[in-house]
Amino acid sequence: MQPEEQPLEEVLSVRASEVSIRPVEWLWPWWIPKGKITVLDGHPGFAKSTIMIDIAARVTTGRSMPDESPGPQGAVIIINYEDDAADTIVPRFVAAGGDREQLILSDTVRTAEGLESLELPT
Repeated sequence: MQPEEQPLEEVLSVRASEVSIRPVEWLWPWWIPKGKITVLDGHPGFAKSTIMIDIAARVTTGRSMPDESPGPQGAVIIINYEDDAADTIVPRFVAAGGDREQLILSDTVRTAEGLESLELPT
């Protein structure tokens, strides 16, 4: 009988002197960093979805941010488990002036076991 193989666990580290410092790139300066996960959290009914959809619409069309700072143009991925796409997300997005071709909606991943809820960071 062979002993069970244990997964190799190792703490990876780096000295601060080996890190190349670079500035943060901003999607919306001082509010939303570019290329990072941003979570908009709070109590129900405080317009989190409305804010998120407005920012997504601005990015898909290249319009300026709410403070009039320049807005980048590009595609947006929305992962949402609370609101329905057909009766809430897309109608609000269209009302906010967004480009539907640049909006991607996702909440599911296909695995070997079948369809599962998309979970971040997994």
